[in-house]
Amino acid sequence: CGESLPSGELENNSTDRLLADAEKLREHLGFDKWHVYGSSWGSTLALLYAQTYTNVSESLVISAVFLADRFSSKWMNGEGQNYIYPAEYEEFKSVVLKNGEGCTRQAVIDGLLNGNKARQVEVSNAFSKWHLCGMNMEASDFDPEMMEEEDVLAGVTMNRLFAHYDQNNFFIEEGQVLRDMNQLKNVQGFVVQGRFDLCCPPKAAFDVSKAWRGGELVEVQAASHSTGAPHFSQAIVNATDMIADRFSK
Repeated sequence: CGESLPSGELENNSTDRLLADAEKLREHLGFDKWHVYGSSWGSTLALLYAQTYTNVSESLVISAVFLADRFSSKWMNGEGQNYIYPAEYEEFKSVVLKNGEGCTRQAVIDGLLNGNKARQVEVSNAFSKWHLCGMNMEASDFDPEMMEEEDVLAGVTMNRLFAHYDQNNFFIEEGQVLRDMNQLKNVQGFVVQGRFDLCCPPKAAFDVSKAWRGGELVEVQAASHSTGAPHFSQAIVNATDMIADRFSK
């Protein structure tokens, strides 16, 4: 949640530890069972958590589904979204690639994890602007020159964490999330997905709902990746309200 100390620490920072943190929180709060929600990377963690701790996950609502597989990583780094925003992709490449050659995904990882401070800021700003294109239904107007220095550095910290996870294939096996969907056979819930999500294409949500016997797919028209969009946020509220109704009877 951005409050861990030291801020942005990468050592001992892995997916299994994040899942263990969530379980420690449940135990600390004294809940025998609880309802799990996650969006984007949070949807990955929510799915993995429910697959791992099946007996304590009462229900599951996920949105803007990210499977943390090779396809998802490549898409987010340009191999897919570039067909929708070609001009913005060229701008992104011009910053992260040296001489315009190489793999944008690896260039982002190298720049954020191995570059000096100036290079980290440069790559982080370019990646943030590119990433935001896929989160909304229009090109991003993100301008780092209009931001306070502390906000720029906060972006570097967040993007370095993403690069750390991406470099390590998100600390899971390829295809693991879909492979283990059978663990959720006794868990019910919803998959809420924006039809025009260019950050996490809707097929991931479709594949999850298809493999999840208790999961109902809700497709939100005129919505992309950002759950803050009115139609999207309302669909999530509707899903959680229906869960509350079911379990209050």
